Amino acid sequence: MEEEVEAQKEWKPAPDIPCEPVSCESLQVLCGEWPDGCGEMQQCGSCGDTAYCNQVGECVCKFALCGEVCCPEGDSCCEGACTAPTPACVPDCDTNECGDDGCGCTCGDCSGKLNCQEGSCVK
Repeated sequence: MEEEVEAQKEWKPAPDIPCEPVSCESLQVLCGEWPDGCGEMQQCGSCGDTAYCNQVGECVCKFALCGEVCCPEGDSCCEGACTAPTPACVPDCDTNECGDDGCGCTCGDCSGKLNCQEGSCVK
């Protein structure tokens, strides 16, 4: 028993092994603030004025997605380009994130594996 007590007194913890932080790339996130695995937070990018960062670290357009570009508020996606509305027609995209805008263009495209159904991007 005394030997065990003496051994415990002499015990020393292993030298600290340095923590190697995980990168935004290895986390597969493009935006937002994420833990680095070493007790710190890291900023993994931002999405700009026309998009927001969702809960899985992807930039999502606030308004119309047109190809790879997020259109500004009020614009529609027409023939692959963000287009301001013409005075003769006002696009109706207030409740639609994709699909027809009522003016011959679209409210946006769905990204990734999402499909447009009734104005919403769904799996």
